[in-house]
Amino acid sequence: MEVTKVENQGGHLRIDATVTNGTDDSLTVPLFKNVTAVDEGGRAYEADPFSGSWVETISSGQSLSGTIEFEGLYEVGPGVLDVSFARLYGSAAPSGGVVVTGIARP
Repeated sequence: MEVTKVENQGGHLRIDATVTNGTDDSLTVPLFKNVTAVDEGGRAYEADPFSGSWVETISSGQSLSGTIEFEGLYEVGPGVLDVSFARLYGSAAPSGGVVVTGIARP
């Protein structure tokens, strides 16, 4: 997973991300109760599955780019985030999910 943009949208966190499926089967990457951003102060923000532009299923060998919006007001000002997908689903999905650390935020 690559986070390509981090924005403050009226005090709410929004990221643009790309996930590439390098497996031989499709992967499902849901947002609901599965994606969390944690800032340098340890505050956690859960992805809002009803906002943004995220498509959950990625075909084998394909990439998915989309926007993920997070619930709750976040601490405004420069800092860093860690974004994690707790679980990816599919017969070839990696166990343990995916975490991207040290993402600069505005």
